Amino acid sequence: MNLFDHIRPREFNRDDVVVCHELGHTITWFSYGRPIGAMRFTRSTEDGLLDGGAAFVNPPSLACRTDAEQLAERRLAGDSATRRRLNMRRDQISTVGVAVTRDTNIPALLRVANTNDDAMWAIWAAYETAKPNWYEPLLVRLGAEPKWYKWLRVRLDQTRSIVDTNWEAIERIAQVLIPRLPAPGHSLNITAAELILLLEREVPERGSLNI
Repeated sequence: MNLFDHIRPREFNRDDVVVCHELGHTITWFSYGRPIGAMRFTRSTEDGLLDGGAAFVNPPSLACRTDAEQLAERRLAGDSATRRRLNMRRDQISTVGVAVTRDTNIPALLRVANTNDDAMWAIWAAYETAKPNWYEPLLVRLGAEPKWYKWLRVRLDQTRSIVDTNWEAIERIAQVLIPRLPAPGHSLNITAAELILLLEREVPERGSLNI
């Protein structure tokens, strides 16, 4: 089965799902001991749909393997939380209207990719960390999975574990935030300080990185 799914159900835009998506990103990053930024939700005046965003403070480079792994997992965590909330299968990664397979030309894809798509960031981290050697294209044509694809599958498994470990915390914090969501044409800003208070109260375990 393909690791990627480019069909995004309308339910992805449901209020509770959007909140859980952003909390998936934030709680994953917090669990690694990484610095937390603000969170923002804005509701469209045209269709009433909610859009969310979690600030990414001091994103690491890909020079360190651990940094690359955690960067990819943070990017994948929103989709993993979305899929858990909707009781969807969680062994695939959602892309924004772009079909991606193990045969995809990744450099060409990234040149035209939607920079707001978390999956594209995760694919970029995977490709930069596990670049193909000269004979890998031949192996892929014979049916093998490329290294970046296998690397990303491992990251997806790890992300699912992190989200599942912290799922009760995600749901409890979502219950706090959902009643505060904005009306059409308005935004809700949640400061980093408030988020950290909620996270410290609800997240059972945290990494040892300093913030």
